[in-house]
Amino acid sequence: MQASWATMSVTGTESDGKPYDGPGPLAITMDKSGALELKWDGGKYVGIGQVIGNQLAIGSYAEGRVVIGIMDIKPDGSLEGKWWRRTDPGTKGTEIWKKK
Repeated sequence: MQASWATMSVTGTESDGKPYDGPGPLAITMDKSGALELKWDGGKYVGIGQVIGNQLAIGSYAEGRVVIGIMDIKPDGSLEGKWWRRTDPGTKGTEIWKKK
């Protein structure tokens, strides 16, 4: 993953399986630590990511709770994966990231 992938369009499902309202923006930049800095919806949600092989491991914070995610990096540059938020009763959280 490269810093040039700065803007993605995100679709997905909540942890209960309900679809997101619609596509939203995700800005990805390289942090001085070498990790990726992630900002969904103009910084409303923030996180950090690290590429490991063909996957991106994510830690973030949303709705006052910690979130983890595992994204598969696809050959076309899109990413697809699952996420889990602390104390959510469901396990159906998904996201698909596509280059804008």
